Amino acid sequence: MGNLGTGYRDGDDFERTSFDIIRPGRYMAQIVDSDVSPNKTNTGYYAKFEFELLDNGAENRKIWEYVNFEHEKPSVKAQGQNAMKVIQKLCRLPIFDDTTLAHNTPFYVEVKVEPAKDGYEASNKIDFNKMKANIQNSGPSSGASGGVAASGNSPSAQGSNASSPQQPGQGGMPWAN
Repeated sequence: MGNLGTGYRDGDDFERTSFDIIRPGRYMAQIVDSDVSPNKTNTGYYAKFEFELLDNGAENRKIWEYVNFEHEKPSVKAQGQNAMKVIQKLCRLPIFDDTTLAHNTPFYVEVKVEPAKDGYEASNKIDFNKMKANIQNSGPSSGASGGVAASGNSPSAQGSNASSPQQPGQGGMPWAN
């Protein structure tokens, strides 16, 4: 006989863990950490974002996202640059040339559940496509774009080379065009 040292009773609630799936929906969140690195196959660059959820019963939960903002495949690059533009608009950044500029700025995110595949369990992801559609459908007068006017200091106005990422803080990130 194996004594457990404690008694479990019918009706006891399950303990929540940091790996439990968060229900899909809209949550207030902020980016608390980020980094930019080349991808494993050296075909582009990605930004890794750590999102911290702030409300709706998911306080302090984290979701990590990898955004391929520069890639040799145009479809991957376009998807990543759209995600970066969503972050830029929601953080109300006139120029987004350093991922740390988006840190600690609360905004709403759409959380979805990515089904289990390839030996990995189901997980939560940020639904950038839904967030992009929400921004586009809200119209210019709603302030969803952040109400930030274009600046003469933008990377495109400076004639930067958008084909290769610059060092953080140096301007010229391709999603800012």
